[in-house]
Amino acid sequence: MASFERVESEETAIEVPEELALFSLGFAIDAGGSVTKVIFRSKEDYRNGRRIGNTELGEGVGLLRMRHFASEDIEGLIRFLRDRCDVMESARSRTQTDAWFQTGVRTQWFMEQLDAITGTNVKTKLMSEVEGLCKGLFRFFPLIRNRRQMDISPSVVESVLETSRNFLKTMEKCKVLGDDSFSDELTRGDQRSVEEYARKVMTTDAETFAKELSHHEDIEFPSLCVVCGSANAMFLIKEDGKYQPGNFSGVSGKTFLALGKLLCEAKDFDELVDMASRGDHHMVDTLTNDLRLDNRDDDDWYNVMPDNFVIFTLGKMAEEKHRGAFTREDMAAGLLHLVISAIAKLVTTTARLRKAKSIVLTGSLLNRQVAREAMQKWILQDVIMLPLGGEEEIKCIFVDHPGFICVFGTWFHNWEQEQERKKRENEKQQQSIH
Repeated sequence: MASFERVESEETAIEVPEELALFSLGFAIDAGGSVTKVIFRSKEDYRNGRRIGNTELGEGVGLLRMRHFASEDIEGLIRFLRDRCDVMESARSRTQTDAWFQTGVRTQWFMEQLDAITGTNVKTKLMSEVEGLCKGLFRFFPLIRNRRQMDISPSVVESVLETSRNFLKTMEKCKVLGDDSFSDELTRGDQRSVEEYARKVMTTDAETFAKELSHHEDIEFPSLCVVCGSANAMFLIKEDGKYQPGNFSGVSGKTFLALGKLLCEAKDFDELVDMASRGDHHMVDTLTNDLRLDNRDDDDWYNVMPDNFVIFTLGKMAEEKHRGAFTREDMAAGLLHLVISAIAKLVTTTARLRKAKSIVLTGSLLNRQVAREAMQKWILQDVIMLPLGGEEEIKCIFVDHPGFICVFGTWFHNWEQEQERKKRENEKQQQSIH
């Protein structure tokens, strides 16, 4: 279990329209299988909904804060919310049918303890996580001031471009070697557009390519929303905000943690991620260069492949001769890339089958830089290749605060419900006057 003190150091503040910050309960929760995400109005900034701090904020600007907690640390979360959250809730102000919505597979575990936060009889209902995601992405997220898409590292793009360029070189090598079984057609579609794209891949520098990949004006629909948390879920979201199930895999963050505890002796998720960030997955994966002989023939097309191309994931861990050459940190990095590469392959395959025009990647696993860059590498490695096969380009969007998208939507849903309740109450008052 991650310590309460350790999680407390990971607070992030976001600026939103002032009225959006004034939801009475003052917090929303997305309690995942391993990590609980909380968005709240802090007593440091507000007292009974009135702003008392952050005088640098402009007129009409509100402030909300976000934190992660280990989902097992229910007592720490309850204690934190009781001490830090500005709650305006009053049981007498709500009807018997009113309830605040929370989401996440573990929310029911601490529903009964919410009285300790407010001192009132708070009614709570579970909200669909998919509805939270939809509202988080398309209703709440656009309202965040200075929101941005996460930049894609040029070093990641350089690695992806190297693989793509060597793929093109391999095709040329096969033609030179006269392989009768090889087709030199790049695409089933327009040959000219594919050749233009191939030239772009071969000549554009990584920094320029990274900027193009990092920033998109809008999300194009239909969009495949991918949630990388304890499990991995995908939903196809249409332009009207409605969704359909996309795909699901139990291989995700919980798998990474389970393997890391067994093989790397990591105590918790935080330690395992730290280990992975200090390791090198190339030390445990079997690479192209590991399979070559020193006196190899340069006419062999196989030699065109980059030296660091992964042939067997975790392959070196299966061979006695490599034992002692890698560390626990290297194993942690290898396990992370094992899980991320499996997710990425499923995502791109699903996007192609469902004819998605964009992929939006969210989830608490991607809050961690090492995991996010691994996902960028593996998913872009597939996506960049699609136009070379005559397929439509799919945009990949890495949103800021990816692990909080669902709880954003939960906050917004509660805020909407409260606005509707206030509207009904005002209408009743007006009717009684007349």
